[in-house]
This record gives sequence, structure tokens and C-alpha cells, in this order.
Amino acid sequence: KITFIPFFLMVYLSIYYVVFMFGDEWKDLYKYLYVISTNIYLSILMSPYTHVLKVINKQEVSLYGNMLKLSGMAAFAISYFFIRYDPLEFVLYMIVIDTIINLLIATYTNLLIGNKFNVIFKYTLVQMITITFVYYLIF
Repeated sequence: KITFIPFFLMVYLSIYYVVFMFGDEWKDLYKYLYVISTNIYLSILMSPYTHVLKVINKQEVSLYGNMLKLSGMAAFAISYFFIRYDPLEFVLYMIVIDTIINLLIATYTNLLIGNKFNVIFKYTLVQMITITFVYYLIF
């Protein structure tokens, strides 16, 4: 909980310091920081689940989840050649796919260990709201 405030302050204040640090050529970098930051934050929160799967000897769940993630992202990447998304929009969609699959893996892990769902759904809901907010902020 404590990491949420400084992490997002640094990210959402980047609109002010990116030009100062990197110059005018990088003025749109803050948009990519907005989009990527939510996925990075969720990855930090979900990292203990990979260790839980090792402890309960269910690494195949992680394997299947990562195979699902790879196939979903590969299919989406192939669709890029037919639809021609804006690069920022493409990154945003890839992160949404990654978030949904991470949520599925975490939910199944919770079922395996008998844990309550409220913490995962709370953080994922925050991430989805943030992604939606970022989408409307940028586009």
C-alpha cells in the first residue's frame, strides 16, 4: 500500500520533468510512462504468486499461464499488421492482455491455496481503472 503513492506520483508527475531531463525530443515519453507504469506496478504486487506456485509444486500453472500470455500477445502482434494500431495504443492493448492473464493466474493460485480474492481484485480493479483513465487522458 505504501508503494502506491510514491510510485504513481513519480509516474504522473513525469509530464513535468521528462522534458527537463531528456529534452524536447522526448516530450511524449510521459505517455508511455503512464501506460507502462500500471503493468509494472501490478507485476510488483503479483510477484509473490510465482513463488507460491513453486512452494506448492504447481509450476505447470505458471507454464500454462505464460503460454496463454505468449499466444495471446503473439496473436495480437500479428493483428498489428492488418489493423495498424498507433504504437501507444498497441502498447496499451498489450498491457491489458497481460493484465487479464495475470489476473487469471493469480485467481487460480488463490483457489489452489484457499486464499481470499479481495486483495487481488482490489489491486486489479485499481489497475484497470488507471489504464482506462490513462487511455482517456492520452487519447
